Amino acid sequence: MKKTSWTPRHCGWLCLVAMAILAGCTASRQSTTSTNAEELLQKVQVQRIDLDLPDNMDKTNRLLWDRFVNQPYEGQFSGLKAMDWQANWPKFRKRLVALARAGGHDAAALGQIIDDRYPKLTANDAALPVGAFAARQGEDEVWILVIKRESISASLGPPEVRARLTLCHIGVTAYRIRDFRIVGGVSCD
Repeated sequence: MKKTSWTPRHCGWLCLVAMAILAGCTASRQSTTSTNAEELLQKVQVQRIDLDLPDNMDKTNRLLWDRFVNQPYEGQFSGLKAMDWQANWPKFRKRLVALARAGGHDAAALGQIIDDRYPKLTANDAALPVGAFAARQGEDEVWILVIKRESISASLGPPEVRARLTLCHIGVTAYRIRDFRIVGGVSCD
């Protein structure tokens, strides 16, 4: 029987796989998700969820991570092309606000939260809001905004390489509606 020995090359691959798993973001979803923005636009969600966020930000962040990151809902958007984000942002914003209004939620506050997030993006960022969930923190109403994102920095390669990037990362931020204060937030890098 031939004995297999581990070489530094094997360890490098093992470390790479372990880092991907520990990072909490997996790129393997990309091949199984749709890249059609119009189709995925119909899958965005706005809904009230039975969730009372803790007053402790660390506990809130843990809860947001467990509830929203690496879940099938957000994973379905991982095939969206990163370079198309600017054309798609207004469509996704409009859809989320319309769903909030139709569901009897505070659509104006959600629109303001999304609009506040948009100017903070840079030329190196690609992002799309794909879900909004009405929750609470004690007596306060909260919007939890789910954003799919990716870096599209020129340092990642030539335009033809960056054109293949998809929105495989996630950011989840909880905003208290009465003053738009961030009460929690997590993201994978």
